[in-house]
Amino acid sequence: MAPSARNRFYQVPHCSGMGYRYPNAEAHLRGMKAEGGWAVVSTQEAEIHPTSDLTPANEARLWDDGDLPALNAVTERIHAHGSLAAIQLVHNGLHVANRFSRMIPLAPSHAISDSLDPVQARAMDKTDIADMRGWYRRAALRAKRAGFDIVYLYAGHDMSVLQHFLSRRHNDRSDEYGGSFENRLRLFREILDDVREAIGDSCALAVRLAVDELMGPSGITCEGEGKDIISALAEFPDLWDVNLSGWSNDSQTARFSEEGYQEPYIRFVKSVTTKPVVGVGRYTSPDSMVRVVKQGIVDFIGAARPSIADPYLPKKIEEGRTMTSANASAATSAPPATTRMCRCAAHRTRRSARNGVRAGIRKPSQSPSLPNLPSSSVAVRQVSKRHGRLPSAASMSCWRKAAANGAVALRASVACPAFRPGAACATGVSANSAPASTPDFTCTAASPPPMCCNMVFPM
Repeated sequence: MAPSARNRFYQVPHCSGMGYRYPNAEAHLRGMKAEGGWAVVSTQEAEIHPTSDLTPANEARLWDDGDLPALNAVTERIHAHGSLAAIQLVHNGLHVANRFSRMIPLAPSHAISDSLDPVQARAMDKTDIADMRGWYRRAALRAKRAGFDIVYLYAGHDMSVLQHFLSRRHNDRSDEYGGSFENRLRLFREILDDVREAIGDSCALAVRLAVDELMGPSGITCEGEGKDIISALAEFPDLWDVNLSGWSNDSQTARFSEEGYQEPYIRFVKSVTTKPVVGVGRYTSPDSMVRVVKQGIVDFIGAARPSIADPYLPKKIEEGRTMTSANASAATSAPPATTRMCRCAAHRTRRSARNGVRAGIRKPSQSPSLPNLPSSSVAVRQVSKRHGRLPSAASMSCWRKAAANGAVALRASVACPAFRPGAACATGVSANSAPASTPDFTCTAASPPPMCCNMVFPM
């Protein structure tokens, strides 16, 4: 039976720092996302074999059956709130050093490992390719046993052996797995077939693909092979999760990129496939979410950072928790905040001045510049650097009091990209007012947003 998503909010795979080492924390985190209304909740990438060992990065693992209990806990937490659980299978190819397993990294061709270690990845022979197919198949079977509804094949961020084989930059083989586009696509096709056979019709098969690397002719482009890959495999997976590569392109910040900044690169996808499409672009505004769905760019609103900043964002939108006009007017017309500093904030200001960094308190009327914009994270880093530990509860309480008096905005701009001193934002908080305990969100669509209908993955 095809899995059905209860709405269009989709938490795409993202790292948590918990992974296989902290399974209870990982399960609670993903369960909280499901409780908050995300219809699909994904794990981070799951290593499928010891030759894909990302240590010290703490990811999910599916090396063997011993990894199943940790992942079972994740799916149980997600299913308890009526959401679908997704897992992203990956072999990282040349993107690892295998510090823990001590195994030689594998790649399409001989290459220096894409890591901080002076390690060489060796070219895969036919036996290695057959092994790789078996590793993916066995990992998919384990994912199914762990209770996942969606199984991903990861070919993005220049971090997957599947993308490495696709890339002319990494693949200079002269056999049937290199050279022409069809040859470089061959391993991807074979593993798609293997995984589909393994999971059957009880799980959906998703592909996460980088459609553009922003490298011009040197990389995959949305006008070139990015589009060719999706056209060639258009109806094979049950869902396409498309984005930019690598991380610096995919995870652009509110300071430098508009909401929906990936749309020019991914809007072609639905023109070449009938399968559901999920895309990201730091979507936090319900209006933007409605627009991108109505324009036929995506079917699901993908999110990683927005789901971290507010795990309950979908539920708040569904419940219509919006900022009233009166509140907006009050937030805009709030009296200027004082420049009074508490003792710990004043101490930080003096110490920062000694270090040649102006991180002091400013009036809301001042326009912040990028190098010296204060934030709560700055406070944490400063105190941690001085004392070698996180600030005490008393210290953070003192900092929050300073923030309430106009010192800084504790709310991250992820919740409201347009947040500026003295201006109201979608959370109902301005730089002239103390942050609300829980942000609310505004949707000005004339009709209810099409975010709450079921989406079925066609098989």
